[in-house]
Amino acid sequence: MEIENYLIVPTAIARAVRASAQQNLYPDLPLFKEPPAEEELLRLVEEAVEASRDAVRRRLVNMIGKHARDQKLGWQPATVLEQAEAFLQQTWQGVVRYEWCDAKEIVLPRLREHIQSQYGLRLNDRDIVAALAEEEVPPDLREVVQSLAEFLE
Repeated sequence: MEIENYLIVPTAIARAVRASAQQNLYPDLPLFKEPPAEEELLRLVEEAVEASRDAVRRRLVNMIGKHARDQKLGWQPATVLEQAEAFLQQTWQGVVRYEWCDAKEIVLPRLREHIQSQYGLRLNDRDIVAALAEEEVPPDLREVVQSLAEFLE
């Protein structure tokens, strides 16, 4: 999982977009549109996550293929593809998808582009981090941040 995957928290993204709309300095301009409703934002996140499924499949095929070669398993490409597809089928469910999706190259850029083009609003990583509620920060990330803070003391 890459660090950007920690930002795929749909409710935090919705709060970040609403905060961006509230900070808009020129709400009377003709280009300004009302921010999307939370349900629309949640749908956009889901669409962006699903759009990364093929990229995840390719990454899994490469990882499993490398593992098979390293272990000298003698798997044919079809077997590697079957193994990747089986793993993807098993893990690509619910919020676990947020850990596997390509947040850096597909999900976040797609969300940013849509929110900018359709609503004239910015969405950056800092905004999402600021919108995260404490309970939305995963324990492993919280532990890393605490360790860094202790190290810097």
